[in-house]
Amino acid sequence: MSPEPHVLIVGCGAIAARHARTLRRFPRRCRFSFASRTPERAEAYRRRFGGQRAFGNLEAAWDNPDIDTVLLCTPHDTHAPLGRKALEAGRHLVVEKPLALTAGEGECLRACAREQQRFVTVAENYHYRPALRRLVGWIEAGWLGDVRLIRINKLHRRRRGVTGWRRDRSSMGPGAFMDGGIHWVNVLQTLGGPFNSVSARVLPGDTDGDLLETGLAVIADLSRGAVGQLNYAWTVDDASDAKWFGVYGTRGTAYVSHTFLAMYYRGHRGRRVWLAARDVMGFRAMWADFLDGLQTGAATRMTIGRGLDDVRFVEAAYAALPD
Repeated sequence: MSPEPHVLIVGCGAIAARHARTLRRFPRRCRFSFASRTPERAEAYRRRFGGQRAFGNLEAAWDNPDIDTVLLCTPHDTHAPLGRKALEAGRHLVVEKPLALTAGEGECLRACAREQQRFVTVAENYHYRPALRRLVGWIEAGWLGDVRLIRINKLHRRRRGVTGWRRDRSSMGPGAFMDGGIHWVNVLQTLGGPFNSVSARVLPGDTDGDLLETGLAVIADLSRGAVGQLNYAWTVDDASDAKWFGVYGTRGTAYVSHTFLAMYYRGHRGRRVWLAARDVMGFRAMWADFLDGLQTGAATRMTIGRGLDDVRFVEAAYAALPD
C-alpha cells in the first residue's frame, strides 16, 4: 500500500460530499477519487472537492493499481455485492451504514475480508460523535451507577417525503428503521451492549413507496442489564420531549441532545453540563481512526462485527413484528 492511501469514493450523492469534505482535512494522510455510473457527475465531484481522478466505469477503477481503499456511498442493496467485489480486488473497504441488508450478507463480507486479509470498517459516524464518546466515559467511570434504562425518541416528519431509491424496498431495505434508525441502534448498543431480545411495533403513519414501515417502536433487553426503548419515525411530528435522549442509572441520569451538541448530567457527582466544540458529527474522528488502523494494523472502533450487531438488531426488530 502507498504511504498515502488512495480512497475511491463510489457514488456521488450527499453523503459522498460529506466524506470528501472530511478527507480534504487529511491532505498528508490520504488522497481520494470518485466513481459514478455517470462520468460527468464523477468529474463534477472531482473538480468540486479536489479529487485525484474521476471514473465513470467501476471496472476501470478496480483495475487501477493506485486505488487501495474503496468507500461505498451507494444504495443499501449494493453494499454487499460491491463490497465483496472491492475486497476480492484487493482493496480495503469502508462501507456506509448499514453494512448489508441482512446479517447473512454481512457475514459473507466478513469472511471475504478475512480471506483477502483486507481492512474493513463501517462508516457509522454516530459511533464517533464526541458527546457519545464522553457519555461512554461517564458510564465506564461509574457516574451513572448501573444503567437501567436507555430511552430514545427520534421522531421527525420529512418535509418532502421519501424520494429516489429510498422509496424502493429492494434498494432500501424494509423501511425507515433500516435506513436512519440503525444510527440509533448503534447508539443504544454502544451504551448498553448487544441486544439479547427485541420486541417491536410499527408506528402508524403514511408509508411511501413499497416500504414496510416509516417508523418503529422497539423495546430491547440489552446485554449489560439495561432496557432500551427506541422510537424512530419519518412521519411523526417532533415533540418537545423528543429533543433529547436519556440514560438512567442507579447513581445518575444523563441527557444528550439529538444534535449531540449538549449533554446534561445529574447524580452523585452533582450537576454537569458539557458542550461539543468540534467534529460534532464524528466524521473526522471516524476517518482518523480508519487511517490510523491502516497504518498500525489495529482494529477500528467501528469494526465489521459492530456493524453486524446493528444489522442483527434491525433484523430482530422486523422479525418481532406481529403478522
